Amino acid sequence: MVSKGVIAKGSPFKQISLIIANNSIYLLPVLIFIFLFLLWYVFGRDKKIIHIVRYKLPDNITSAEAGFFIDDKTDNRDLLSLIFCWAAKGYIEIEETEKSGLILKKKDYILRKLKDLPDTAKSFEKTIFYGLFSGGITIVRVSTLKNTFYTHMKKAKKQLDEEMTFKDYYEPASRNLAKVTYILAIIMFMVGIMFGRLDYLISFILSAIIFFIFARIMPKKTRRGLKIYQLVGGFKEFIERVEKPRLKRLLKKDPNYFDKILPYAIALGIEKKVAEKFKDLITEPPRWYRGSHYHTFNTVYFVDSLKDSLSAMNTAFTSSPHSGSAFSSGGGFSGGGSGGGGGGSW
Repeated sequence: MVSKGVIAKGSPFKQISLIIANNSIYLLPVLIFIFLFLLWYVFGRDKKIIHIVRYKLPDNITSAEAGFFIDDKTDNRDLLSLIFCWAAKGYIEIEETEKSGLILKKKDYILRKLKDLPDTAKSFEKTIFYGLFSGGITIVRVSTLKNTFYTHMKKAKKQLDEEMTFKDYYEPASRNLAKVTYILAIIMFMVGIMFGRLDYLISFILSAIIFFIFARIMPKKTRRGLKIYQLVGGFKEFIERVEKPRLKRLLKKDPNYFDKILPYAIALGIEKKVAEKFKDLITEPPRWYRGSHYHTFNTVYFVDSLKDSLSAMNTAFTSSPHSGSAFSSGGGFSGGGSGGGGGGSW
């Protein structure tokens, strides 16, 4: 029998060392965070800027590009916002209709071409527009595009991404670094699942999340890119803060102001705020949208209807025979964010 006190407790330092040694796998996410933070701080951090508050954006910035700048990635929402931009400019009309389902009738949407896009339209715009109205057709039902139109969306996404690169809006090295970080996030996630031990699973999943977060904020804007982001952020800030008296003056100056900014609000994820701002200021639905019969028009109800059409278009435009419909590939309907090389998704 061993007398009391013969086996002494170790020093606090030894006890801490023993705990760390037995749980060293949990240090992995901490070390990865420190490494990626330093990498981002040196190569990916944007310079701080002050947004220039604007009531509208220049005509040469499409709603899709504005959506890209606010979170540094191409969402389905960015490209879908172009549909409403074309409608506001008189290129197409949108009609809400119904189709028979197995039990209940479902909403469907008809897109009607009124005229061609101008020659100055950008490549990603032409890909979607003429993908919709190919072969000389002028009327297309959204539901008929399921499992066929996704190729045009993929091409348009690539073109929009190339547009951002070609115009020198982002530092090439930082964008490449972001791509590598995304790949490492996927690898860490898969490796974590492969391990049978819970501690390894938790550590690798946390590491994957950290990689993913830094991949989102890694792209660094050039001086030119920062100027555009400054404009886009300033427009978003204006819409979020503007009071109704100012909106009344803008509508008096331009009765179509709501129609013109709505596509940008959709791309930036603030269409609900826009609807609330314009509530009671607009009493007639836009001429380009044929929808539910409004006894009393309300921008909040109207935007809710647009969200249904967005959802239907997203499903039809992005579904493929193999993957089905999904808000994926950078295409969720999630909230726009901002930040030095990064942001949230809607």
